[in-house]
Amino acid sequence: MSDVIWIDNVIKNYFSYVDLSESDISSKISNSTYCIWCAYQGNIPLGFVEGQFFEDAGECRLNAVFVEDSFREKGIGSNLVKKIIRECMKRNVSHLFLLVKKENNVAKLLYEKTGFSFEKVHDKIIEGSTVEVWSRKV
Repeated sequence: MSDVIWIDNVIKNYFSYVDLSESDISSKISNSTYCIWCAYQGNIPLGFVEGQFFEDAGECRLNAVFVEDSFREKGIGSNLVKKIIRECMKRNVSHLFLLVKKENNVAKLLYEKTGFSFEKVHDKIIEGSTVEVWSRKV
């Protein structure tokens, strides 16, 4: 299975509020504004991360971090986030931020472990949930 097909399936199952096609995902992969990495064990996809760079503003938004349930708590999510942080350093991007549902404590624990902290409540609502903005300096 290709990365694009796997990521498309993950988005449809876990990020249903995001409307992306396989073509959209392929376009992101080939666009230098985005970085998308997948983690594998052999040929089994374990997780992925996506960052979107706003280099003129010196910022990157972490759009998605996903790790398959059976592979969580093994450092995969942290390693994927660290890849985005290293890419920020390469691009001289100093601010990394993300949006997370207020009740998503599992994700917030990962973000705390990788140096993020709560910044503010966002005015956006996702699937009926309050959304928080978390950020860190790079």
